[in-house]
Amino acid sequence: MQAQRKQQGFSLVSTLAMSTICSLWLIALLAYILPSYQKAMFGRQQSVLRSGAEAALDWGVNQLNRQLNGQGSFAIDDPAADGTPVATTVPSTVLNNNAMTAVIIVNNTPAPTNSYVYDPLLDPNQPQSRASANGWRTVQAVARMGTLTKRLSVILRPDYANSPGTPTTVPLFAYAMFGRNQLQVNGQAGTDSFDSRLGPYNVTNNRSNLGGDLGTNGFASLGGAQIGGNLDVFSTPMGSPDIVAAGNSQINISGTVTTNGEVSGLNASNTGTALPPGPSPIQTQQSIPQKTLPAVPSAPATAVNLGALSLSGNASRTLTAGDYVVSSISITGRSQLRIDNTNGPVNIYVQGPNASIDIGGNGVFGAAIPSYLRIWYGGSGATTVHGNGDLTGVIYAPNSQISISGNGAVYGAVVGYDVSINGTGSNGGKFHYDRALAAANTTLTYSQTTTTSRLSGMHTVSWQEQ
Repeated sequence: MQAQRKQQGFSLVSTLAMSTICSLWLIALLAYILPSYQKAMFGRQQSVLRSGAEAALDWGVNQLNRQLNGQGSFAIDDPAADGTPVATTVPSTVLNNNAMTAVIIVNNTPAPTNSYVYDPLLDPNQPQSRASANGWRTVQAVARMGTLTKRLSVILRPDYANSPGTPTTVPLFAYAMFGRNQLQVNGQAGTDSFDSRLGPYNVTNNRSNLGGDLGTNGFASLGGAQIGGNLDVFSTPMGSPDIVAAGNSQINISGTVTTNGEVSGLNASNTGTALPPGPSPIQTQQSIPQKTLPAVPSAPATAVNLGALSLSGNASRTLTAGDYVVSSISITGRSQLRIDNTNGPVNIYVQGPNASIDIGGNGVFGAAIPSYLRIWYGGSGATTVHGNGDLTGVIYAPNSQISISGNGAVYGAVVGYDVSINGTGSNGGKFHYDRALAAANTTLTYSQTTTTSRLSGMHTVSWQEQ
């Protein structure tokens, strides 16, 4: 009996001991598993929260890009770079989670100049910039679920695209002289202007010290020229610190100077001399696109082919209104080409593999107004105007080196690749631009579509997670 009770007591103690051991083992197991479980649950919540923040960020960037491409107007953008961002609540349908909320914060702030993503072409404060306003954005998505918060931030870089504008009618001869590559005005040369609609050039009542503008897509060397008008230099690269226009102490420019680079010898004392007091007449390091020139027009099928138009000695020849094709022009000695505009303008198309233009002798006489003698040349041969006679007309030879010298004056306009004029004598090198050539109703025009740079989209260049 006593032995039986001892046996029962041992069994009870053994059971209690095993229960204690099992309890301790279970507690230890729970102590090991529970943190892992909690960590796994926290990680899953963080993953869900991060996915929500990414969805909110994608939604915000998409809204900005859709607005830029004209697919709607959305109030999430920050239109002003005033340091005050715009916050927008993200629709719950974007998050696909009723337990989560998210906010998009857009800040209109430019990239710092010391940042690796900075680009001066996108900085509206830089002269060569394509941007008229800041296009950079910092976008932050803040997602919350319970006590948890996730922040994702991106820097968006603006993308620009060229957008064609409405075609406009542009005068072919908007400048007295325009050189695609280079422009030189030397010696006693200079420009002024008149209006042929008011009659011939007259110092007393049909002359202006403004209007004889000069232009080039390259470099302008002006010496001590007396320019009765403006100087425009559309050089590349735009906004450059390089010298693109130079003159000496004798130069006088009555109008304004606008260049894509810097100038030498031009200052407030010798520019803008015919303008009323105001802002500086010199604007440098600009970002003005180069002037595009159309191709030389082809001669009509009805044009009369004259072969080589060559005059020498005391010879003269008269051309009446109409269209003419020549393989070259040569006027030398005391010869003269006469123009009869009684029935309209004269168009001379210079064509041929070895074509050139040499207008010397006593020049070209008889053109009533500059636009009534038109010389068209698409080749790269030389064009020379010299001698003792005047020239009243226009020359369009955008691939030719045009050289003007001698004792005669020019009334009209010229366009060439390189254009140079050297003045000698009382009348030589004097270029009188006809302002009627720039009038809206002139027949010497072409259609031009100017492309404009517009903000077309944004893409991510920097990502930060918090």
